[in-house]
Amino acid sequence: MEKPEIFKQLNISFEKLIYWLDNHPQHKFSEVIIEGKWTAGQHIQHLLQSTKPVNTIMKMPKLFLRYKWGTCNRPERTFDALVNKYETKLFKNTQPGPKRFQPPIVSAAQKSAIIEKLDSERHKMIRIASKWSEKALSKYVIPHPLLGKLSVREMLYFTILHTDHHRLILKKKY
Repeated sequence: MEKPEIFKQLNISFEKLIYWLDNHPQHKFSEVIIEGKWTAGQHIQHLLQSTKPVNTIMKMPKLFLRYKWGTCNRPERTFDALVNKYETKLFKNTQPGPKRFQPPIVSAAQKSAIIEKLDSERHKMIRIASKWSEKALSKYVIPHPLLGKLSVREMLYFTILHTDHHRLILKKKY
């Protein structure tokens, strides 16, 4: 998938989520639906916590990225291949994710602000990625806590997948 299609899919994914959130009652944003599971607000906070670092990394000099994590030394995965890898890893994984991606308690009063921040990060992601060449998106890698090193393009795929994953959980259970 090239940049125009990635950006289109990022927009669709985030817009579907925001549409769902806009039509979800505010008081349910912080309501515990399933004991021991995240609230709707925590799902959104988690997405914010996982999107911001990608934007931060994509703004770093490419020389630093190459020094820190290297370059892609394997065939780049397609979107569908990344989906399959994520679903397989997620199914096998019984451990919670890293603490830095575990969301704090979120109040219903924070709903609008968190949605605005997440939407802002989406726009930043597209703006930053638009400055990358197609070749660079495939060359440089960044770490993912479950999937290992992903090309920047694969990380953009993951952001689409991850946003849809949480939206579908919210739609089904909340």
